[in-house]
Amino acid sequence: MDAFVQARLAEWDLEQLEETFQTSLKLAINGERLVLESDGTEIDNDAILLHVKNEILILLQTNEIWTECTPSKLPSTVTASSGQTSLNSTTSSQSCGSISQNERKEFLSQNEWNHFEIPYEKFTKTMLEACENGDGSNKSVKTQVVHIVIDELRRINERIPLRILKETARALASKYPKMFTDIDDDNRVVGDGCSCLFYKLSERATYLRRPHKRTNAEPMVPQKLLKRKISAMAGCPKWAPQIAGANSAAITKLGELAKDNIPDNFDDMLDESYPLIRSFLNNIEDPPSVNDILSKYPILFNMRAIAWHFKKLTGMDLQDLVSSLQNHYQKIVDFGLFSGMLSKEVCEGTRKEKTILLCISKYFKEDFDVLWQVMSEAGLTFVNKTLSINYSVLSEEEGETTYKIFFEKFEIFSGHDCAETVSGCFALYFIFNIQYPKEIALTLEFIQTYFMKIYPSVGKKSTLPRSTKKIINLINKLKEFCK
Repeated sequence: MDAFVQARLAEWDLEQLEETFQTSLKLAINGERLVLESDGTEIDNDAILLHVKNEILILLQTNEIWTECTPSKLPSTVTASSGQTSLNSTTSSQSCGSISQNERKEFLSQNEWNHFEIPYEKFTKTMLEACENGDGSNKSVKTQVVHIVIDELRRINERIPLRILKETARALASKYPKMFTDIDDDNRVVGDGCSCLFYKLSERATYLRRPHKRTNAEPMVPQKLLKRKISAMAGCPKWAPQIAGANSAAITKLGELAKDNIPDNFDDMLDESYPLIRSFLNNIEDPPSVNDILSKYPILFNMRAIAWHFKKLTGMDLQDLVSSLQNHYQKIVDFGLFSGMLSKEVCEGTRKEKTILLCISKYFKEDFDVLWQVMSEAGLTFVNKTLSINYSVLSEEEGETTYKIFFEKFEIFSGHDCAETVSGCFALYFIFNIQYPKEIALTLEFIQTYFMKIYPSVGKKSTLPRSTKKIINLINKLKEFCK
């Protein structure tokens, strides 16, 4: 490798890596992928990054690949003195074969990792039957499998590469999909299908190495700009379309439309102006306020525009969220009643969509009022939040309920369809690059994962640690409850 950048991580978040990329730009390195220096594991999702505290990362350029550092290829240290360059004597002696015992042990372990086989012969007959039959509720069997596999891996080296843990998790999930694959009750694979098992293997390996944990890493300074960008991009494959060739006339016409003025060629106008609209909204350093958006493109807050923009951005249809909420309503309610999180009185007097959100927020012990507030005669009392659903009774004569969406304390939508309001509120987090409020983050991430089937490959809208594991745990509980 001709050029590389190394970085140490003290925080477990892909959103904290801006310093590494800034360094690469200063060195004129066209960085493309981050991998672990120790074993070449590619850092491509939060599940892996979560477990690489204090590790050294290498930023690979285009067309570069990671190769293990053999004893004969140990790096030489170059020092500058009086304008001349010379090899460091210590490093020079290492390159001749004088390496430390730890380095030799690491090198010898690499060959054994490549030939590692899961010790199925050590599984008892009961364990094998449980794995084959897919008894996912048998946690003791899962624990035994994890312990056996980790013990076998530690025979090679106590410091187990994350690449090996990931490959092992995939192999187990492939051989025993009914037991180890993460599947929701719609029979859809969650994420890469083995995140939960990977977590268990990683936690066990980390626990056994805890007395030997390194403590000499220096914490990195948080990089808010990169955090915001990666969070904004999560789940949005068309977040930054090519601007070249975009129709500037179309975006001018779009800006002239009033919020409720929908022309016949509205979808074509949105499509032609989409790259420039995203460029306007994606100003991470100085994001536009709601007032800016209302002043320049008020039509973006039209519900039809919201639904179109969300589908273009994520590839998912908001109507699927409405249908999914309806289809899973009874299951969620039964689970809530059984768990004591809901009462029959609440279920009978509350709209289905609100009941579902209330049940999920109670399960995660989150503040439902951050998401949904009742507007009294005195008006709406805002808690510290960016986005909220609110409703009020118009009058006794009409007997209808109005649902409103407030965004930065601006009322941007009002209607009588609860499902439409809930789905529109959810879509705004993606369209306008908003992070989930920490007080209700798990509830919103569950909606994203369970109901919308959006699995970001990089980043996430929530800043909570290990939120993915908590989401999968609830999905597994719902699946077991339905049996």
